[in-house]
Amino acid sequence: MKMTNGNQNNIEDISTDNLYKLLERAKQSKGDYVAQIQCIEKELRFRENPKSLNQMFANAVDTNAINNLSDEQVKQVANILGIK
Repeated sequence: MKMTNGNQNNIEDISTDNLYKLLERAKQSKGDYVAQIQCIEKELRFRENPKSLNQMFANAVDTNAINNLSDEQVKQVANILGIK
């Protein structure tokens, strides 16, 4: 999602300190900033939980599928991931 902070930025490119400032500003504004507030809050929760990225990958990977790969398939996956 793109947010406006003077100019267009990806929310991922905005520092955490500035996200907190934007959140406060949005909450204090008289306009309807519900979507922006929700977006900022989600991004801050993600940043505050360093395990969330690992959990995303862990939940997406079927370990049975990995365990059933042949040696050749494991080598191909490692090659794709750049693991030597």
